[in-house]
Amino acid sequence: EALIESIAAGADITESLVSIARDVVCRCGENQPLTADVLAEAMRDPALAKRFAERILEMQERLARAIAAGQRHGSVERSIDPETAARLVTLMIDGLVLRAAVVGVEGGEQLAEDFRTFVERVLKPAQASSPRKAERASVSSES
Repeated sequence: EALIESIAAGADITESLVSIARDVVCRCGENQPLTADVLAEAMRDPALAKRFAERILEMQERLARAIAAGQRHGSVERSIDPETAARLVTLMIDGLVLRAAVVGVEGGEQLAEDFRTFVERVLKPAQASSPRKAERASVSSES
């Protein structure tokens, strides 16, 4: 929650979201049986599923507001709809939770780097590209 607020205040969106992704993979992967049990129980219990859905939508709405604030600060690409971007990021984090529940923390660092690539390509303004993004663009234009 604090990270989402930091994005709204102008923190680097890539580093903030990658930090969230790493945390999710680590916590869910280290507690793999518990994560799997909680997900399974949410599928069986409509009341629990509703609470999960409400929490996810609340986080998604706060992230959309943070993305909109980042757009106003110039740290987030202005051409993307904040609600769409927040939904995509939330869906990817949900996928990381499921992956960690099934696979554990194995490959977690690579997943975080893949998530970084997505965030940079979708949310970072072109002029705020990281050296990594510029390097990838150079390599892909040579192909």
